[in-house]
Amino acid sequence: IMERCIRSALPIVDAVCYTDTGSTGDVFTILKKTIPSSIPWHAEIEPWKNFGHNRTYRLEQPRRIAESLGWSLDKTYILVIDADMILKIDPKFDKKPLVADAYQVEQNNGGCVYWNVRLLKVSKQWTVLGRTHEYYNSNLISHIDKTTLLFIDDRSDGCNRSDKFDRDIKLLLEDLNDNPKNSRSMFYLAESHRNRGRKEAGDYEKAIEYYRMHITSGSWEEEMWWSYYAIGLCYERMGDEAMMLKSHLEAYSKRPH
Repeated sequence: IMERCIRSALPIVDAVCYTDTGSTGDVFTILKKTIPSSIPWHAEIEPWKNFGHNRTYRLEQPRRIAESLGWSLDKTYILVIDADMILKIDPKFDKKPLVADAYQVEQNNGGCVYWNVRLLKVSKQWTVLGRTHEYYNSNLISHIDKTTLLFIDDRSDGCNRSDKFDRDIKLLLEDLNDNPKNSRSMFYLAESHRNRGRKEAGDYEKAIEYYRMHITSGSWEEEMWWSYYAIGLCYERMGDEAMMLKSHLEAYSKRPH
């Protein structure tokens, strides 16, 4: 999948930066085989800690490479892509007109299509916040735009998916312990418990608890609506039809449209 990912992006990239956090295969042979000699590439091994830490490190790496190549940091963009993703490129895509601090592209994950930040201007000193369900942040940004000429096909077929919900719950609890008012951590803890769905572990009850905490904390209107709706989904899985209907009606009353 790593070779598949790199080949999909090669038509538009000027250099490749790869950060390894624990692969067991011969990734360097794959890099040598996949990347043409005309494109500089750099690979580093960084011990895994969490998504926020390691992705922040990953963003520092291309900055160093761009500086070593003498490129203008204000005219250089990082295309952020994981190994289990494929970049789809519209033939009309052109790098020259890019001016925004960052660009969102459409990302398709198993039929769930959403906008996600995937192009970052190097000069804006990006960091990644959150141990998981992380997001990109910079105090220097003023304008984020969208491009419809790039598209991410997220296959989610990497080797670290089997324990995803266990891993995310652990990391999100650490985030919430650091900041008990972190509504983002509450929301994704609820999502992780609901998606894991182990009745013997009380996942649906825990999901409802975190959804209600999230509702009380205040958040985006869409996430608030989803919390009410997802509580109904949990009660459905628990076989409580009355509470399922009550929760779905609460969701409808919040956003009838």
